Formats: sequence, structure tokens, C-alpha cells
Amino acid sequence: MTTIGSLWTGEDGAPGVSVGACYVDDLAKGEQVVRPLLEFGPPLGGEIQPMAHCSLQSANDAAFPDGRQHYWKSAWLSDLSDGAIDVMLQFLATKRSPLTGISLQQVHGVAARVDPAATAFAHRGANQYDFLILSQWDDPADSEVNIRWAEACFDAMQPFLERGV
Repeated sequence: MTTIGSLWTGEDGAPGVSVGACYVDDLAKGEQVVRPLLEFGPPLGGEIQPMAHCSLQSANDAAFPDGRQHYWKSAWLSDLSDGAIDVMLQFLATKRSPLTGISLQQVHGVAARVDPAATAFAHRGANQYDFLILSQWDDPADSEVNIRWAEACFDAMQPFLERGV
């Protein structure tokens, strides 16, 4: 199983968190593995269900329509410390567009059990995250302010980030 957590703000400016999960193996075993996530609290607008890989890969396509402006930054985060979380929440509160968010895709399981020297992808470990700043906006005139925000967020996260993406 792998998970992805996303930080965003609602229309009222309050921070929100969404969690996605993907388990690839026996369906009955997968239901047992995801049960603690389902029992954590009531789902707010989502569910976990079996789906085809192509459906999973295109599930968020509507959030990235043609014509939208993007400036994304990414790096490797090996320790989800209180300091890193504080920086993410600080920048989430000051983002320049309601379309912008921050995501953490967990990389572990089978990926973590491969020797780092065995493939071109060397970032392997028990709990690691692909840290992603997804700065997005609609009006090209807002590019400079959104790009500056993303770069400032990325710079503030540097003490917590590893080399590589």
C-alpha cells in the first residue's frame, strides 16, 4: 500500500487534509490493510474501492484542466518532522491561489526493499516522501506572485529536504 496526503484550504480559508491510498495485491488482503484508514474517521467526500490502474491514474484529471497555469517544485523528504509540518502549514496559510496545494506521496513497501544501487531510482527507505508544491492559478497575470510563493515555500523547506527528486 502507498498513500498520498494533500494539504489545501477550503473556501473559508481553513486548512484541510485529504488522504489517498493504493493497495496492489489480493483484494481481501487489501481490505484488511486499509481497514484502519477507513475506521480512522468518516470519509468526507471519498471512498476506497477497487479500481483499474488507468482509472486511478486519471482520477484527478479534472483538477488540472487545459489552460491552467502551473509552477511545481518537488524534492525528497525522508523525515516528516514537526518542523517540516510547521513550514508546510505556514505556507499553506499564505498561498496565493485557492487552487494551490502541497502533497506528500509516501514511498515504501516493495519500493523500499530494492537495493538503492539496483536501479536508476536510488531513493529507497522505510518511510520516505515525494514532497510536491503544486502552485496553480488561472490568470496568467498572477504568474509572478504564485511563482514567488512556490519558490519561497521550497526555500523554507530546504532544511528538511534531501537531494534528488
